[in-house]
Amino acid sequence: MATYTSAQVLSGSVPINERGASFFVYGSISLTTALAANDVVQLINVPNGYKILNVTLDSDKLDSGAGPLIKANLGDASVATRYLSQSTLAQAGGVAPNSVAGSTGYVYPIATSGGNSGASLIQLVCTTAAQTWANGMVRCAAELQVDNASFA
Repeated sequence: MATYTSAQVLSGSVPINERGASFFVYGSISLTTALAANDVVQLINVPNGYKILNVTLDSDKLDSGAGPLIKANLGDASVATRYLSQSTLAQAGGVAPNSVAGSTGYVYPIATSGGNSGASLIQLVCTTAAQTWANGMVRCAAELQVDNASFA
C-alpha cells in the first residue's frame, strides 16, 4: 500500500472561517505512478467542527484500457466510503459530488484536548487498479460552514 499526498495536506494548513459564511477547502495531486488496490491519496485537511455541505471529486481519466477497471472510495480514515463508494469516476474522467447518505451535513467532532479543534483528512482509496494506467490529476473540494453546535 502506497500513500500519495497533496500539497494542501503536506502544508499542514487547516483553513477556518469564523464569520459564519461557507468556504471551500481544496487539494489536488498529479498522479504519475499507477495506483494499486488499497493505495491512499490524501487530498484535503478539513478543520474539525465545521459542517460539510458538499464534497466534490474531479478526476482525469486514469485508466486508458479498452474496458477500464479503476474504482475508488472517497472518505476518511474512519469510514472509507463516507462520501463516494466504489466510484468509477476515474475510468472516463469527470466530476462527482458526494453521494452517500448522511455525508451532507456531516461534522467531524472537535478535539477534546482544548485550544485547537484539530483536523480530519479526506482521502481517496483505490479499490480496483486500472486496466491500463494513465497519468493524471485528482482534485477535491469541500464546502464547509460553521456548525454552531460544535463551537457552542
